[in-house]
Amino acid sequence: MSAQNIPTKLEGSYGWTSVAFVNGSASQPTAGAGLMVFDGAGNLSGFYSGNYLGNPTKEKYEGTYSVNPDGTGSLEFKQSNGYLTYDLFIVSGGDEVFLVNTQPGILQTVHLKRQ
Repeated sequence: MSAQNIPTKLEGSYGWTSVAFVNGSASQPTAGAGLMVFDGAGNLSGFYSGNYLGNPTKEKYEGTYSVNPDGTGSLEFKQSNGYLTYDLFIVSGGDEVFLVNTQPGILQTVHLKRQ
């Protein structure tokens, strides 16, 4: 892909799914699905429904993100139990985004698709 075709901006609504393991243990799984809205200026908001350590949960969140010229970046959001941080990778011309959690003890990837 040539440099001029790499998306460097996120804007709009994306649906997402995720499976994760907390504390680095396969015995402590989590799963969720939700929506994330990027404003094109570095702010995001959204909500999700999921299961955390066997307990159903629903959360709203908001945060910030930045995108580098190569289509990579970082993202952070706050929810009721604290902050989550990720590296991001814009793929498929901006129609999809991959996230990987950057916090110790959390094994998580998130797959976003443009609505």
